[in-house]
Amino acid sequence: MLRYLLTFLLLTTPAFAQKFDLRTLPQDYSFASQSADHHTDMRFVRQEGERFLFEETTTYSDGTMDAALVWVNAQSQTTAWGKNGDETRFGPHDCAPSQGTCFYTWFHPEDTFEMKAVTKLVGNIWVSDEYFKDNGAWVLWERDCTTYDAYGFWVDYVRIDNEGRTSAGVRVRPAPDQLDELWKICLPPQLTS
Repeated sequence: MLRYLLTFLLLTTPAFAQKFDLRTLPQDYSFASQSADHHTDMRFVRQEGERFLFEETTTYSDGTMDAALVWVNAQSQTTAWGKNGDETRFGPHDCAPSQGTCFYTWFHPEDTFEMKAVTKLVGNIWVSDEYFKDNGAWVLWERDCTTYDAYGFWVDYVRIDNEGRTSAGVRVRPAPDQLDELWKICLPPQLTS
């Protein structure tokens, strides 16, 4: 009986959002980040009710551009994004940034996915394994190792997907990045949970 109770408690342990609060976000908040193949500018547009709207513009190394609207809640967790802001939705929100085990639904234009994120803090680095449900089993989608600013937006990140493909990006800033630390921590995860 104790084994079943412990299993139940582990599987139902909620994720804890860091105490990010976008209600204190400056009206002129923006940042730029750079990866190997693109540059992204993120700019706060306005607050509407309990959601905060941002405009994200990405310029790729081949010169093409993408623009998207990104809606987040007061804890900086994404609720929707896309060219009109709602092509992709998360119910109730995605799990970044939050610590612990978090479940959500990803409503993508092509399909709907049941998702799980298991996140722990290693120093100031958030290590998150994200899974999708496939025929009742949780299958690893990717591992993210990320640092966040005071408002819950990424500063530096490393991603390793379930096929071993990697990507990384850094906030454009005069201070040194933390990519070396992220690469050391973000070892390839197991493929299933």
